[in-house]
Amino acid sequence: MQHEKGNEDAMIVFLADVWLDHFKVMEKLRQLFQGYSEFPPVAFVLMGNFLSSQHGSFHSSLLKTHLRALADLILQFPEIVDKSKFVLIPGPTDPASPNILPRPSIPRHITSEFLDKIPGAVFGSNPCRLQYCTQEIVVLREDMVTKMCRNTIHFPEAGEIADHVRH
Repeated sequence: MQHEKGNEDAMIVFLADVWLDHFKVMEKLRQLFQGYSEFPPVAFVLMGNFLSSQHGSFHSSLLKTHLRALADLILQFPEIVDKSKFVLIPGPTDPASPNILPRPSIPRHITSEFLDKIPGAVFGSNPCRLQYCTQEIVVLREDMVTKMCRNTIHFPEAGEIADHVRH
């Protein structure tokens, strides 16, 4: 509790749908890390899906390649590597198990190179609990609006689905 009160500027950065196979996403991550490099947050919570689409039998090997590229990008910012934790949470289409909850973390044979390069990283389950000092945060990466509308009698034909659920 003392550490928490003494570190009022502490923050955790949450990002979802971190599509590592998109050049623009990697460039934006570079900008993000560069911006935080002088004052690194406590943690970056990166949630999948980590690839923009399914790639069949190549999905795991492609994800491994892109996680390696992410680790190389993070290593360009030593302050962030030293002071920030990285928590990676699988999305609905990331390799782990069938699309049911809870989803286990991404398998070790895919994440091992990333973990070797970024030793403070954690590949969590979905959902997972994070604890920072006295605070506990539950992280769930799921498209809940679509799931809620799956068996609906009247499915909206126009606009964003989320806008129809709010009313």
